[in-house]
Amino acid sequence: MTVLGVFFTRGVGIRMWEESGLFDREVMIYQAHLESGYFSEIYWFTYGAEDADVARALHDSGRLSKSIKVMPCPRGLRFAGRAGSALYSLLLPFFARKIVPRCDVLKTNQMDGSIPALVCSVIWQRPLYLRTGYTLSRVVEKTSPGNWLRFLVAYVNEYLAFRLASTTSVSSRYDRDYIVQRYGAKIPQPMIVGNYVDNMLFTPPAQDEKASDRILYVGRLSPEKNLDNAIVACAIIGLGLDVIGTGGELPRLKEIEVQHRASVRWLGVVPNKQLPKVLQGYRYFILPSLWEGLPKALIEAMSSGLVCIGNDATGINEVIEDGVTGYLSSSADAPTIAETILRALAGNSERISRAGREYVRKEFSLDAIVAKEQAIFTSIVARHR
Repeated sequence: MTVLGVFFTRGVGIRMWEESGLFDREVMIYQAHLESGYFSEIYWFTYGAEDADVARALHDSGRLSKSIKVMPCPRGLRFAGRAGSALYSLLLPFFARKIVPRCDVLKTNQMDGSIPALVCSVIWQRPLYLRTGYTLSRVVEKTSPGNWLRFLVAYVNEYLAFRLASTTSVSSRYDRDYIVQRYGAKIPQPMIVGNYVDNMLFTPPAQDEKASDRILYVGRLSPEKNLDNAIVACAIIGLGLDVIGTGGELPRLKEIEVQHRASVRWLGVVPNKQLPKVLQGYRYFILPSLWEGLPKALIEAMSSGLVCIGNDATGINEVIEDGVTGYLSSSADAPTIAETILRALAGNSERISRAGREYVRKEFSLDAIVAKEQAIFTSIVARHR
């Protein structure tokens, strides 16, 4: 049977997934690979020093298959903070030296964390599927403009990874075009493999359930999410906004709430396994971000039958077709977002909801993404052999 080795994003562990409510979403695809019989074992190389203890508890509770083995960061390195995480990324091939030879194929969760996977792939001649949910150099350009050292590190990391991996994928057409334009013929063109949603879990509510008239946001509270303008937009039209998520912007956003007399409920973290039921209590969802990769929260809301409103920005406009599967705001400012919300409130919500659900079912269902990944694994393992 085939064995998979998965390299986590640098600095990320399963305790972090659990505390942020993302564990059940992230583990879903690996459980599906095991249940299909494609893999007999999966090894996770993580950055959490407590991950072995967390994994035991998850195994005992049945939330993590015992065929998924967790290889955590040594405690001494993790306690050193970011420096320890960076050092472990360099040393990971040494710590993984007994496990990687057992693997038939390797995979990355993101670009950041791909270097140890590349080193292991070269040393032990194992095919590598480089999976990226976002483009690292693009994120650095957006979040750290003018930081040329950080961009150079991201650029070199990307170039080596796209050049040396057996097969690569990005989550959106925009990211593929960005990579092709930046690196051109120097690298093989990446495939597009989007994020997934369990559309058997994220489903609309029963017809007799009353949905809230408030609008829902799910995601990080960070500057690129443009939540400040969404708060002001909701205040303009007198609509309540419920926010699920945490982040450094929370104090500033609460000030904006008070300043504009907005009706905002801050709901904090909701575990992903509880999110389907929460989504069923709403009719409208908003994602006003300035840019995205391929937002999981958006496709989960769309799969749940919510009418989705987003900014006409990369990532979002690959999922929402204005007036067909949702509504797009032509500008990220508060008045334009308010106008777009009003369009959604006045529109044919049943038609939009149905079209959105069908689109997600075809493009982003868990079964569809599992099939795409298994085709990738089969191809690169066959070429390697």
